[in-house]
Amino acid sequence: MALEQRKQRAPLKAEKKSQPGAAVAIPDKLYFRIGEVAELCGLPAHVLRFWETEFPQLKPNKGGSGQRLYRKQDVEFVLELQRLLHQEKFTIAGARQLLAEKRRSGPDPTLRPAKRTLQPLPAAPDLQTMRGELRAILGLLTEKPLLGAGAHTTPAASRKIRPATPKLRRTAAEDTPLLF
Repeated sequence: MALEQRKQRAPLKAEKKSQPGAAVAIPDKLYFRIGEVAELCGLPAHVLRFWETEFPQLKPNKGGSGQRLYRKQDVEFVLELQRLLHQEKFTIAGARQLLAEKRRSGPDPTLRPAKRTLQPLPAAPDLQTMRGELRAILGLLTEKPLLGAGAHTTPAASRKIRPATPKLRRTAAEDTPLLF
């Protein structure tokens, strides 16, 4: 089975080497292992690990076994880095600075999706109406509870309920006189 996988990968490597700078079709997967990313980009895996230390934007997740799992946006970022470093001959510091400027200025306007039409929000209730409703709710919450149908309240029941306070008790040891 490993031999079959190598045969499937071999044309991709040969194709990548024969066409430097060609657009790479990224498969529609959720996660890519470091070997798959290295193969897609035509880079050794150690270069990807080094770029992780140099570019904070490149942070692949790590699976339960500790293996790096790149998302599609990570692969796109690696391809962008490869273009900057290998084709446009930027230094690592220059590429880092350029990417930081791009991040500050926002995404590339040519890559933005078409503008969506904004839907108006539903009409907000009048502030006075809301206050009245809140006061009604507060009145319901602060009403005295009924003791039952036709029950009469006693003077003790109509008093405000106070939180229970612990009563201080004297122990037998405190009542005994000290004899010296």
